[in-house]
Amino acid sequence: EGAAFKDLCWGSFRGDRPYIGVYGKLGERKGSFALLDALARARADGADIGLVAMAHGHPDIEVKFRRAVEDRGLTDQVLQIPFLPHWRVPSFIRSCLAICCLEQDFPITIHNPIVTQEVMSCGGCLIAATELLNKHTQTRQLVSGVNCVAIRDVNDTDELSAALIAAAGDPQKTAAIG
Repeated sequence: EGAAFKDLCWGSFRGDRPYIGVYGKLGERKGSFALLDALARARADGADIGLVAMAHGHPDIEVKFRRAVEDRGLTDQVLQIPFLPHWRVPSFIRSCLAICCLEQDFPITIHNPIVTQEVMSCGGCLIAATELLNKHTQTRQLVSGVNCVAIRDVNDTDELSAALIAAAGDPQKTAAIG
């Protein structure tokens, strides 16, 4: 039982760096790998930002995700943890500098993740794909840079990396967006 839990925790955490969070399923269309590319770009640009992923997927996706972290030299910046009970999700959201919800080009058009609403309800800074923000129940009230951060193309490493760097570079503004 302990060994099974141990396999769900992977990576490392350092208490003196800002952490971006992500939770849910891992996958290409979930933006998991684009986020790693952006994190690597931010690191190359001198930013010290970590990622806590309360996220899992099929075993082959888990292996691919962890290999991608290693290939990008991010093992010391990424911590993957097991899913927490639903009543602990608000604490997870509040413990992160910002939460990314980067689902894009999802084949089921009616699919509307609740993550965007959860993050905003908890006062977290939401960094999300424009595609998802357009599905939000209050789309007209969402203004990038005011109460969320919109990413037009999740796979645009420059755009996503710039958003991560901006969030970490001005934590007070990031908190105000939340």
